[in-house]
Amino acid sequence: TSAFNVLKENLDQTAIADQKLLFEQMCENLSLEQITNCITQLSKSFWRILVCYYQVKMWHHNYKLYSQDDDNAFNDEYFQEKLKKGELRIWTDVQAKITIFINSTKLSHLKYESFIQVLSVVQRMKKVGYEFCEDNSQKMLDAMKNKSIEFFQRYHAACLDEINLFLDHEVWIQVHNLTSVTQLQEFKSTKRAIRRYSTERKDGDSGNSAAVLSVNNSPTKRIRDDCSVNSEQDGSSLYGSSGYSWFIRFLEKNSPFEIPFDQKMLEEDILAGLADETSCYYSEESSDNDNENVIHVENKTNQTSVMTVNNTSLNILRIIGRYLGIMKLLYSIAPFIIYSLTELIDFYIYAVY
Repeated sequence: TSAFNVLKENLDQTAIADQKLLFEQMCENLSLEQITNCITQLSKSFWRILVCYYQVKMWHHNYKLYSQDDDNAFNDEYFQEKLKKGELRIWTDVQAKITIFINSTKLSHLKYESFIQVLSVVQRMKKVGYEFCEDNSQKMLDAMKNKSIEFFQRYHAACLDEINLFLDHEVWIQVHNLTSVTQLQEFKSTKRAIRRYSTERKDGDSGNSAAVLSVNNSPTKRIRDDCSVNSEQDGSSLYGSSGYSWFIRFLEKNSPFEIPFDQKMLEEDILAGLADETSCYYSEESSDNDNENVIHVENKTNQTSVMTVNNTSLNILRIIGRYLGIMKLLYSIAPFIIYSLTELIDFYIYAVY
């Protein structure tokens, strides 16, 4: 009922007047402009239902702990067993509705920013599902993976057309004032990884292994590695494995889907069970301190090297930065994205030749 009500609110009523549509048909009739808002509202509606069930379960759990009446022991066990079985059933219904929504809507035709927002909502629903009943939501993720491949194929073709347009108007004049790809906005999400690689390579060439050890063995680095190992072992969401409970944090007053879609949220690893450096919880201050001995190496490199680029190659660098950012969101199709990335470079080299 909640799902149908949300869909009705987002559909064009004049187009479906006097029609009794199935949930799948309602999803098919959603306009592109309504998809992001609709899946967010769906998630909020499902969250309220899950929170209600979670609170009922916690009430019975607390009652069992503090009750002194032994006569109710049998009833307590009965309630706990029924509630435990109900968790998976409710989440299966929620997952089924979201999966139908993903398969039936025109997600692959969304703009880049809107598609990333949908991915972010699905990621949060996956984490909610694992914390609620320890389910990995494989059907929902498989549906999102298929739509992601469709989206990226279309997006990659558009990028190739964009490069072709640049080549047609290229005047082959060097673009000055560019000494590192980290100056580009598109490399913002991968800047720290590039800095770390530059430092390790520089220290490796000079034989100075102490600096590498100081970076790799820092407390923040060890915490991230530990999180990565735990996530690889159980394939779970980091929020569940680290004890970070959204049900305790938000309850009925709010939801994980009220948070704005800022850059930090967009860096979440959408389809991955593995953790990366942006998945663990650590403060921005600690990450800055962790890289104090990294930045000076990068500055030295920038002083001694100059990148020779023109407008077309600069645009390719920007596209590569976006592709690397997409790979952090779409871990499961990263090999396909890498292959597409090499196509961009091959296309440029062939045109220049």
